[in-house]
Amino acid sequence: MINRLAKEDKIGILCVQETHLTNKHEKQIETLFSKRLLVLNSSDTNCPGNLARVAFIINKEKLNVSNAKMMVLIPGRAITLMLKWHKEKIINILNIYALNNHAEHQSFWNMVQTQWNLHRLGLIDFMMGDFNLTEDPLDCAPARPDNENAVEFSTSLSL
Repeated sequence: MINRLAKEDKIGILCVQETHLTNKHEKQIETLFSKRLLVLNSSDTNCPGNLARVAFIINKEKLNVSNAKMMVLIPGRAITLMLKWHKEKIINILNIYALNNHAEHQSFWNMVQTQWNLHRLGLIDFMMGDFNLTEDPLDCAPARPDNENAVEFSTSLSL
């Protein structure tokens, strides 16, 4: 399905959360689709195959992947893709799958920021993912506010 989607909709990069890809799945994808797709996946080292996992899926027909580099900031939860974009411009894409426990959000985002700064990754060009919170109660059904501290902290990051 992703192979067809990437081809038909001319998608260059997909950022995926909760992939649940096992090593066996990754090998199958590599065997079947390596001509068109590059999958860069990170699993939660505490629960491989069962929890979390984030990935970048890159369409090789749209982008040159020879210098694509993924860096794991938090296994299974936060990864970045550095990719040559135009001329010598390198873009940084941050893919996040935040924790469900809102009480742990501040420490999670602190860890993301610490790892980002530690590796001196520069500016984030794109950040996407599943942050497991909403800024507005109307975005939930039934309407309810998310943890105010988690929302406040995640929207005030300076990466």
